[in-house]
Amino acid sequence: MEPALWLQGSYPWKVTPQLRLIAEAELRLESGVPPPPVSLRILGREWYAERLQTDWWADYRWKNKIAGWDAGVAGGWRLAWRNESGGVNLRPRWMMDARLGQRIGIWSVDYRLRWQQQFSDFGGSAPDLDQSYGRHKLSLGCRLPGQRSLEWSEEFWVPVPGPVSGLKAWNPGLYDHRRSTVQFRWKEGGSTWSVGLSLDRDRMFPGRSEPQAILRLGHQRSVPGRSSKNEVGSQRSSP
Repeated sequence: MEPALWLQGSYPWKVTPQLRLIAEAELRLESGVPPPPVSLRILGREWYAERLQTDWWADYRWKNKIAGWDAGVAGGWRLAWRNESGGVNLRPRWMMDARLGQRIGIWSVDYRLRWQQQFSDFGGSAPDLDQSYGRHKLSLGCRLPGQRSLEWSEEFWVPVPGPVSGLKAWNPGLYDHRRSTVQFRWKEGGSTWSVGLSLDRDRMFPGRSEPQAILRLGHQRSVPGRSSKNEVGSQRSSP
């Protein structure tokens, strides 16, 4: 099992208390392969850049602090630069999310359903990439002292349309890919940092695929927006 290292950054901008625009970037590093012309040595291993991707999201949320629930919808576009044996390929993707969460004391439960349309490479032909997926993700979180939290999640990639038609095609049991993740987050100096470990299993190629362990290092920092400035102004003017 060869590990992967993912470096992630997320930078939301609050337009209104409900609406956020989010820019995200992710660099995926692989190991255990013949080194390309450019590689990095981190944690005592040689890594190469398998993918660099950028996401752009619009996210709208509803919250009820008294009842402890929140819900949201989002739409996004991704552009990924993939470094492969035949050269660098550009792959775009559209995504839409719907999510529902419930908070009970220090515990939280979230469910997110994502639809993604994956297209062929720009400037090339890759018919095996022309596939839509429904991604089910269920998360269980625990709030810890000192602005820290621990989260476990399970995510399933289901081909839509797949071998079954209608709503049955979204059954998580028909997944091609599965990811289990444990992630620890903490806040420091206005930023949220995270470190996590994922285990990916693939059923697209039975007998050929092995589980992959992924070390995830993340950073998130909100960009002050118009809504944030208004909130600060109202606080300063209040007696």
